[in-house]
Amino acid sequence: EALFDNILVFENYPVSEALQQSAPQGLVFGGLHTQEQTHYPLTLVVNLGETLSMRFSYARQHFSEQHMAQLSAHLSQVLQALVRDPQAAIGELALLDDHEQQQIVR
Repeated sequence: EALFDNILVFENYPVSEALQQSAPQGLVFGGLHTQEQTHYPLTLVVNLGETLSMRFSYARQHFSEQHMAQLSAHLSQVLQALVRDPQAAIGELALLDDHEQQQIVR
């Protein structure tokens, strides 16, 4: 069995801008959208443009929609905590929201 069954793709090269800059005069390109297809059960694609965007793709036989929604919420929670305190160590960032923490404590 593989050590890692997931992949993270970080795309930070401005493909649309590069195409436009090298295009012959009069040729215009619209927005570019990529679709990653991998053999991994879980793929997270991160795009860096004017904003940071993230997109999951997953194999439904490995993950439920509910599980992916929870994973997405946890990632959002960590990123929001990082925005609030950019100097925080990874171990200091809360993965669970207040409601989930209360459920565990009970």
